[in-house]
Amino acid sequence: MKKRLSFILLLLFLPVTAVFVMQSVIYSLEIDPIQVFFSPRELKILREGAIITRSRVKNGTMITSEGPVGKITIPVTKQIPASLNDFDLLAEEKAFFPLVTGKNEPLALSNMLLAFSRLRGMKYYSRTGGVMETLIIQSRRISSPGSTAAVPDPSYGDIREKRMHYFMFQDNRFGNQRFRSELISDGSDFMLKNISLEAMKKYGMLVNNAGEYQMIYFFLYDANARGYFYYALHAMRVRSAGFRSMGLVTPESFGNRLRANTVHFAGLMGLDWTGRISPFK
Repeated sequence: MKKRLSFILLLLFLPVTAVFVMQSVIYSLEIDPIQVFFSPRELKILREGAIITRSRVKNGTMITSEGPVGKITIPVTKQIPASLNDFDLLAEEKAFFPLVTGKNEPLALSNMLLAFSRLRGMKYYSRTGGVMETLIIQSRRISSPGSTAAVPDPSYGDIREKRMHYFMFQDNRFGNQRFRSELISDGSDFMLKNISLEAMKKYGMLVNNAGEYQMIYFFLYDANARGYFYYALHAMRVRSAGFRSMGLVTPESFGNRLRANTVHFAGLMGLDWTGRISPFK
């Protein structure tokens, strides 16, 4: 009797379970990734040319440019873990890149995002100097995490769901740094994720460990807008209280570094955004 009752209950439960699972799958497929990263108001002002930048120090100062004032709310996805909320420095940026024929069409964009040598010469607005300075002194693709020798940038004839490379650059403040880079593609949408491979030190102090400096970029194509909505997030942990007390890591300077990347991407797409190099000026 107990076995028969259990069987009947199982038959009653299965359709409910099936419906629930199916609804979950359909719901996930209906989610527009653009709606995950941007509010309707943000989409409007981005189309009008705004660049929204927010930068903050954990439990400290928060600054915003050109957009709704508010805290950074990380859109937790498969590629953006919730743990980044605990990092000491966070900066996010939102923009819209119009489609430029021959420059940022999907295949051209995917190759551009893997052109590591072209990061060399990236400029940023120096808060301390009050002028534009070179942020990335040297940059090159490397063959493995432990390598330093330059290898040519890749150039592909097709778009794959995932590609992984390693690269190394010389930062004007933190010296040589090596990263693992993953480019994930979904149709005309792209996500670039760069994660540090080694500890970062400055003045003999440990700034952070491997994996504690992450740079994430989403390029989400909108056919109606004929361009890419762009969401970028830089996250850094700062382990040295002494380093923090020196004032070398402020939300303004961290946001300036993120803006440098955005302006550099624009330049590679044939867009001159150098006049917008300083988000908070």
